[in-house]
Amino acid sequence: MQNYIKERYLCTDYAELAQRVSQTCARSEDERLLYEELILSKTFIPAGNTLLAGVSELRANCCVLGRLTDANFEAMLALSRELWQQRTGIGYDLTGLADPVGALLKLSAANDAIELDHRPKRGNMAVLEASHPQIVKFVQCKSDYAHIYNFNISVAVREELDDDLLNFIAAHAWQTGDPGLVFLTRAEHYGPVHADDLQPIVTCVPCGEQFMHAYETCNLGSINLNSDWLGKDPSTIDYDRLRCAVHTAITLLDRVVDLLVFPSDEIKRVSLAARRVGLGVMGWADYLHRQHIPYDSPAALTLARELSTVITRYAEERSRELATQYGPCAYSHDYRNLSMTCIAPTGGITGLTDNKGYAIEPCFNEAVLHDYHVHIDMQAAWQSGMHNAVSKTVNLPTSATVQTIIDAYRYARQLDVKGITIYRDGSKDQQPMSLCSNCV
Repeated sequence: MQNYIKERYLCTDYAELAQRVSQTCARSEDERLLYEELILSKTFIPAGNTLLAGVSELRANCCVLGRLTDANFEAMLALSRELWQQRTGIGYDLTGLADPVGALLKLSAANDAIELDHRPKRGNMAVLEASHPQIVKFVQCKSDYAHIYNFNISVAVREELDDDLLNFIAAHAWQTGDPGLVFLTRAEHYGPVHADDLQPIVTCVPCGEQFMHAYETCNLGSINLNSDWLGKDPSTIDYDRLRCAVHTAITLLDRVVDLLVFPSDEIKRVSLAARRVGLGVMGWADYLHRQHIPYDSPAALTLARELSTVITRYAEERSRELATQYGPCAYSHDYRNLSMTCIAPTGGITGLTDNKGYAIEPCFNEAVLHDYHVHIDMQAAWQSGMHNAVSKTVNLPTSATVQTIIDAYRYARQLDVKGITIYRDGSKDQQPMSLCSNCV
């Protein structure tokens, strides 16, 4: 882990990392001590760009540029290059373009040309509404152009899909892992505050956890449910301590909003007006294992719904307090932040812990053993209390059929999730994880 920390976050060890981030972000010595305690105990870990606090300018983890058009494409491409240089992942909507796949190829090539020193490149999201005349070409683009590896793609759904298109989408998801589906009418509903004067929500960040208005940014962080700090008995969460952790985490994430350096005046204006943050969880499957609760049990779903609701309630409490102390966001008299909770995939920061599962995912060997209902039920359970979306992959075994994927899409449509991503084991030549005999 020490080499991982040194190469990725430019410090000698985790204690130095916790100290550096806390010192850079704190408004006061009391805040610094709270931040350092939580980060050092691995109870709360901010996302990657925030972990570079103190060695480089703070940049947002993710940004949404909204709907691209033929008229604004070149300007959006130039802005994208700036964001990519700053290690920020971007969400796009291609529905306003005559040739969305051609534009996607240009975006992908431009992203591929970006050189970063010690940090991995951020992924991106391209969304196209199902009604677009080029939807068939878009759905099959990962089959036609295998090098579009730096973009996730999703079809935006407002109404029920006709059977032919649904079957076509499922067949390509079976083959390549893309596209996913996003349910825009659900994505428009988030949190206690709404910004009606901003552009409509039409896309999400690269891993689907945060739907935002055009030019919004967000910084993320996660509560590690598998942290011993959260309970004297390591199998039971102390809710008073959880409340303290959430309050401290929201304070830090909100503080980072003020410290961010933005690449354009419009992104700065919208981001500071909205002050959206994204607090989620990690270590969920590991925590269930410590409690001897099967991932696919009713008890796990009940606990997920409870924790989702409680974490969001604590986040709202703290946002109200911060609004009283420092002023509310531009769209509320009561809250400091437009929305506060979502669940990101925690790919990088999980490497700083001993957890085997990412965010709310089980480890990969276990994941492919579960029926799709288990994955979608768990996603819906966590979604029930979250302001914004939940990043969750429905992992399926190699033997899964196209019909299985169609059934999973329909099941997700029945539940109150904001999107669905399917991955069949072996459908990508260079998938990041594989089945093995010693991984469980």
